[in-house]
Amino acid sequence: MITTLIPTSPIPSHPSTAILDETISNIRRYTDGLIIIMADGVHPSLKHRKEAYTEYLNQLPDRYKNTAVWQFGGHQHQARMTRAVLETITDDIIMFCEHDASPIGDIPFKEICDLVRDSEEINYVRFNIFEQIPKEHGYL
Repeated sequence: MITTLIPTSPIPSHPSTAILDETISNIRRYTDGLIIIMADGVHPSLKHRKEAYTEYLNQLPDRYKNTAVWQFGGHQHQARMTRAVLETITDDIIMFCEHDASPIGDIPFKEICDLVRDSEEINYVRFNIFEQIPKEHGYL
């Protein structure tokens, strides 16, 4: 089994769920496992988006199959949200996917998951949104 973590935070298109709809639809091409939507609190610099973000968040419960929404009070950033959620996950494989950058294309997903699960040397795979690895990510 695989659990997918999706952090979300205020963006200009809210209260529309279209971007998250597309991301979840794309993820579902590869897995029907649990998706946990980690809803960050509103950073003070984005308080002008709070109303639209709240309306967006109110649409999420029961919108998608096999998902859970974790709402965090106050701005946490995805690192703190992820740390909190990871403590509850028992699945062997975890996928982390930004709410606006979903996996697309011909990805040998099962084979990659098997490799991560079974390898003694490989414990993660990073997908890039570009056709080449950015120079600053080369060391990863």
